Amino acid sequence: SDDRGVLGVQFKRNGADLELEDTTAPYAIIWDTRTATEGTSTLSAVARDTGGNIGTSPSVAVTVDNTSPTLSDIAAGSITASGATITWTTSEPATAQVLYGPGTNPAFLEPPTPAPTLTTAHTVELTGLSPGTTYHFQVRSRDAAGNERTSTDRTFITIGVDTTSPAEITTLSVGSPSETSLRLTWTAVGDDGLLGTAASYEIRRSTTPPATDAGAWWTAATPLTGAPFPSSAGSAE
Repeated sequence: SDDRGVLGVQFKRNGADLELEDTTAPYAIIWDTRTATEGTSTLSAVARDTGGNIGTSPSVAVTVDNTSPTLSDIAAGSITASGATITWTTSEPATAQVLYGPGTNPAFLEPPTPAPTLTTAHTVELTGLSPGTTYHFQVRSRDAAGNERTSTDRTFITIGVDTTSPAEITTLSVGSPSETSLRLTWTAVGDDGLLGTAASYEIRRSTTPPATDAGAWWTAATPLTGAPFPSSAGSAE
């Protein structure tokens, strides 16, 4: 304000004029920082009145940042039939957001709200996925200045539901019996029938011969320790 009336206000950046002098109250300009040199700038306003008097405002320091965060180390891990963990790193503290969807050309699902905490190491858990399905995903991060970057498209496949049991072991034989031990041998079966590698073996013993109800006999039998880790189907165990 001025007792003689303000004729105009010249806004300045680092002492240099920003745009033309504003001669209409309320005095303001729009400074498009997208074309400005990045870094710290000092802003001020210089007012003049009808008597030629000049008044300068206190300066204000602002930081111009037009660079979006760089995204790196993008990966999908801990993949299960219904979930996955997406991780990545940014070159500066930023938010974390994942866009994802199934199919070869998906309309990405509405992403979760970006995490409010600005960090450089990001982890987002995806849940409720369908088994045995290809998912496309992109990661997105925004820095404190609002600069945003979205990655290119990537994919992962959830684990399918395993509905095939290992084949029955029909080659079990007993040898080298002694008072305290005997030797069991058999041919390995697979994870899916006779394909692949089974996950584990369980061996049980009983002094009672197997009955018609094999399930009941197995439940009552005593588990043995020291079963070998399965080899691939067709291998000698």
